Amino acid sequence: MSHKVLVPFDGSSSSKQAVQFAISSLKERDSILLINVQRPQYEEYQRVGNISKEELDKFYAQRGEEILQKAENDLKESNCKYEKVIKLGLPSLEITKAAKENSAHSIIMGSRGMSPVLSNALGSVTYSVLHLAPCPVTIVPCKE
Repeated sequence: MSHKVLVPFDGSSSSKQAVQFAISSLKERDSILLINVQRPQYEEYQRVGNISKEELDKFYAQRGEEILQKAENDLKESNCKYEKVIKLGLPSLEITKAAKENSAHSIIMGSRGMSPVLSNALGSVTYSVLHLAPCPVTIVPCKE
């Protein structure tokens, strides 16, 4: 039986360590769903200055692709099966929604991401995912 493991990736060293942990934890038939969530700053606007919402969405998709590229190199080297997805929205909601929609067996994520640190324990996205997740969550501690 194969399992899909969801791994949120924001380019932080903590998320890189989560990818490495996920790779080392996979069984032969398992796969990784690598997700990057871009949080748009325009949610209620059709235009921001001279830029349309569609142009901004394209920008965020491109930025997400660039970030995921950093994890893809490790995934390709390990020869594990993976898919990737870029979402726009609130990270904790999009991560847990993707876990439900893709029937993820588990979520493996870093203890903190790229946003400013508000506590010494867990990042705010990690904390929220723990409470909203439809499946088990493994938190990989940051070794820095």
